[in-house]
Amino acid sequence: MKRLPGRFRDGRAADPNRLAVLVDAGFLLGDMAGYSTRLEAAFRMPFAADRANSFFESARADAAPTTLGPEDHWAIEYAYEPLDPAREAAELQAIAERSRSEPALAFADDLDAGIGNAAAPALAPRVNRFDLGDDPLAYATHRMALTKELWQRVQARGVPPGDDALRLRRSVLQGLRQAARVPDFAAKYVGGMYIERDIQGTGKQAFRPVDPARQCQAMQWLAREILAVDSFRFRPEFLASLTPEYVDGERAPLSVPQIVAHLHGGVLDRLLDAGTARRLLELPLYLKPEEQRGAITLAEVYGSLQGAVWSELKGGREIDPLRRTLQREHLNRVQAMLTRPTPALQARMQRQ
Repeated sequence: MKRLPGRFRDGRAADPNRLAVLVDAGFLLGDMAGYSTRLEAAFRMPFAADRANSFFESARADAAPTTLGPEDHWAIEYAYEPLDPAREAAELQAIAERSRSEPALAFADDLDAGIGNAAAPALAPRVNRFDLGDDPLAYATHRMALTKELWQRVQARGVPPGDDALRLRRSVLQGLRQAARVPDFAAKYVGGMYIERDIQGTGKQAFRPVDPARQCQAMQWLAREILAVDSFRFRPEFLASLTPEYVDGERAPLSVPQIVAHLHGGVLDRLLDAGTARRLLELPLYLKPEEQRGAITLAEVYGSLQGAVWSELKGGREIDPLRRTLQREHLNRVQAMLTRPTPALQARMQRQ
């Protein structure tokens, strides 16, 4: 009979493939053996500079896992390794405890990744789907830069004679889909908690607050890369050239503002979520007295978000239409929080 310790599809608290080498040609050419085939890792794609590297051209890089990874072998060993019945319990315990000392075996489940429970968004920033590396914030920066490069290339390339007329439109949409995934990688640091799985009696803490400096860094990244809308600029003549799907698809022009508004809405929902507010309010409870002074507060997060959303008001600059939509959505959410707060958030805010 097979033995399974659980389902480890989504989580990855520490990864053997460091983000620092993600853009290195050698890493891009190596296999993805550090990734389980059951993890939903992102496709690994190089920058243009890496593709021009002669080393890169001399071999082939796999964009996705093509073989079993450490976690796969570990699960198979736990489930099917022939064991002496008299010692089975002890040997299974020894196999399971390898996850405590081997970073490649760190795991989490669907609920940790925010899947299957819409009422309780994920709080662990290191547990994600569709990312690479052991630093989600650095990966988000890498992915946004890669997306911008894609858009620059397709705008410069145009549509050569005989090429697929829909290729440009699909490239823009694919870039927007990739961009839509990365804000949550950063937003989860704000009010986030690291989750450490371990057996009882080891003394390891199950929850550990994200360092305040890291939370501030995530807020600054969101303000600069997502809320500032400069990442979503396209030449007018390029947008006008995007051919619609005449056979069976959308005939209207591609609406970048509508897609960006949806992306902005996800960031606002995450930062203004009642669960995020609750964790920020309760953060001092998890810190030693000497650490509480530097803890990030709910007022600081809301103030930083307001400053990022309404930054034009400080200098009297003209407000871009994309930013007007963001400001309207922020105002709608703040109004809803004040007039229709959740019972739990209302009670906690009254105690502050």
